[in-house]
Amino acid sequence: MTRSYTRLMAVVVALLMAMCVAVSADTVVLSSTDTITGAGGIQSVTCNAVVTKGLDNIFTYTYELVFETGDATIHTYIVQNPNNVNFFDAANVPASGASSFLNPADGDSDWLQWANGNIQQGGICTFSYKSAYAPMFDIKGWQITINGGSSAVGRTIVMGDTIPEPGSALVLLMGVAGLVPMAIRRRRK
Repeated sequence: MTRSYTRLMAVVVALLMAMCVAVSADTVVLSSTDTITGAGGIQSVTCNAVVTKGLDNIFTYTYELVFETGDATIHTYIVQNPNNVNFFDAANVPASGASSFLNPADGDSDWLQWANGNIQQGGICTFSYKSAYAPMFDIKGWQITINGGSSAVGRTIVMGDTIPEPGSALVLLMGVAGLVPMAIRRRRK
């Protein structure tokens, strides 16, 4: 009886260790790059997007806006939130020498908008937010406003409309945790 209990505990410990190793780092879920050329007084603007999934099943959406060449100024940057789902911890890192964009309010607005910033030619800004919602591609996922009027749109990764199911490792862990009390109870009988 002791031998089977010891084997069971060894299997449980091995499974727990394997699961910890499997989810020990953030996972890059999706990444995309889109470049606009010659639209609305700009020559070239690139949006690099990366979505990572943390251990807590929260997705971090990070966008890098690169104003490569042009003679205009970018004043507003917007990321679409087509399903009006909640997001939080919105933040940005302004380009060197550029004004910081205002953070969008946390919540469920249709667009996440960073406004009143100035990105000159050669500038880079990084924007991010967190969400429990998994990513999806959208045809017009981002938009910029140039020199107070003209605008351009591009494709990027945005939040989907469903919260993903928990990982199968979590389900397995719960199942294994339920076997331990049963094994102990049987041993005592």
